[in-house]
Amino acid sequence: MKIKNHARIKKLTSKAKRTVVRTIINLPKPILRKIAGKPIVIDGQTLDVSVQVI
Repeated sequence: MKIKNHARIKKLTSKAKRTVVRTIINLPKPILRKIAGKPIVIDGQTLDVSVQVI
């Protein structure tokens, strides 16, 4: 079975992924903290929550 308009599907998928990531990053900090889990500490410095999620 061939998929017609493969380029369109690929473009739509890429756009959907960007939208999901952007939405997650823009969530309030307490919700991001729940997603990210425990804070990560490297050399005595704690990573920002949004960086930790990525």
